Amino acid sequence: MLAQCSSSFYPKFMASLHTNTTNNPSSTHIAMPPRLHQLQKQRIMKSDIFEDQESLCLRHSDRLSQVRRMFDDQTRGAKETLLFIDSLQKLAIDYHFEEEIQAEMHSLYDQRLPISNGEGSSIAEVALLFRLLRQARYPISTDVLRRFHDGRGEFMASLSKEMDGLMNLFEASNLNTGGELILYRANEFSSHHLRSYMASLGPEFAVTIEHVLETPSHMTLQRFQARKYLDSDNFYHNLHVRELGEMDFTMLQSLHQKELKEVTRVVLSKIIAFVYLLDDIFDVEGSIDDLHLFVQAIERWDHSSMDSLPNYMRVCFKELNSTINEIAEIVLKEHGWNPIEYLKKSWIQLSNAFLVEAKLLSKDQVPTMDDYMKIATITCGVPAALMHMYFLLGHHTTNDLCEDLPSLISCPSRILRLWDDLGSTKDEKQIGRDGSLLICMMKENPHWSLEVAKEKVMQMIEKEWEELNKECFSSSTSTFSQDFVTACLNSARMVRVMYNYNEEHNLPMLKEYINLLLFKQI
Repeated sequence: MLAQCSSSFYPKFMASLHTNTTNNPSSTHIAMPPRLHQLQKQRIMKSDIFEDQESLCLRHSDRLSQVRRMFDDQTRGAKETLLFIDSLQKLAIDYHFEEEIQAEMHSLYDQRLPISNGEGSSIAEVALLFRLLRQARYPISTDVLRRFHDGRGEFMASLSKEMDGLMNLFEASNLNTGGELILYRANEFSSHHLRSYMASLGPEFAVTIEHVLETPSHMTLQRFQARKYLDSDNFYHNLHVRELGEMDFTMLQSLHQKELKEVTRVVLSKIIAFVYLLDDIFDVEGSIDDLHLFVQAIERWDHSSMDSLPNYMRVCFKELNSTINEIAEIVLKEHGWNPIEYLKKSWIQLSNAFLVEAKLLSKDQVPTMDDYMKIATITCGVPAALMHMYFLLGHHTTNDLCEDLPSLISCPSRILRLWDDLGSTKDEKQIGRDGSLLICMMKENPHWSLEVAKEKVMQMIEKEWEELNKECFSSSTSTFSQDFVTACLNSARMVRVMYNYNEEHNLPMLKEYINLLLFKQI
């Protein structure tokens, strides 16, 4: 029965870090590891499926075939094709149809000029075309939006009446790679008019608009968006597509519930746990002298270094050493080379950055903004986590990624740190040594209020997203595979969910995400 289940699903942490986007065929990458969806398929085949899910598995396979046949429809126009692909992505089921979507994107790219310049093409259609092509790393210019400008170079006032157009224009504006004036204006124009609609529409529509404005799809986890899309009335009309989305989500939800029981065996969960553990050791528990010894033990990377450590540090180092060596052995077994030296460097880099941070804070020294961000980019733990992801995906490098962090790694790191610093100012209960960019900012700019400093941080987050977009959507040759590019992009998307604190220092979006992904049935 399981062999008939052609669906494939993400392991717990791969679900957070990996979703598929269509590769630009003109891009060349290093040797590709096995596609993650193939690993997902192996995972579900090995997983026990409850008896009451066997019929769901069969129906899922049937719907999958029906939706696949929809790609053969020669009568479908460009607009219908755009909506079709957009719905597959919004439902997070596009990974089933990578080759078919790639072929459609080729065709859409070839038709981009007649589509964008056609008399019947609306702002909704052209903005969606732009977004889908840029996401797929095709070199599409923002000039396709100029036909919707008036004589002053502003977006035409009549567009403010087109709700779908405003929504698609706003979503497209979030793919700015830096310095793209049209997209800045598109964001300002669309968000302004969408907010004005919120006051005049009913509560249900107002909530939908608010969700789009607060969590644009490009900056949010795909599965979270899929569940919100399934719960909304703003839905692509094809019943088979919707049913496939519902079945896919239900089966994934069941798998995630089982994986919660196995979380201690998930490799990346251990890495993240060690980052938090080291953070507490350096921020809360350790004296500066003991922290020096702890860093030296990590640098030596052998058990004889533990003798001079306090017991709690000894336990931590022993487990860290064992876990990282185990991960290196997994990579060696699966991919034929041992990355232990690179993995060790990532933990040496992290522990040294933690030590610098601890020494500054123990003396009540406030670093400059630049010095703070250099340290905090490392101590957020994202570089260490993504470094392990890089090697677990099967990549091999002769470059020292620790020495010169690429933008794919540094941008998500800074996005996380900046969001976390915004939230930490509201947390009066946290203990231990802990710094914040806001403190550094206000020392360098004593005339700034806290609100001004927060606004500056939000602007910095926007700039990091633009730099990340530039790297992710570049059609030029990349040294990174699409799998790793998407993993880095999704690590940045996770941040808005994980660190979006309210005034009570709670995380309502994270709570909602966990509930929708794991527990609330469709």
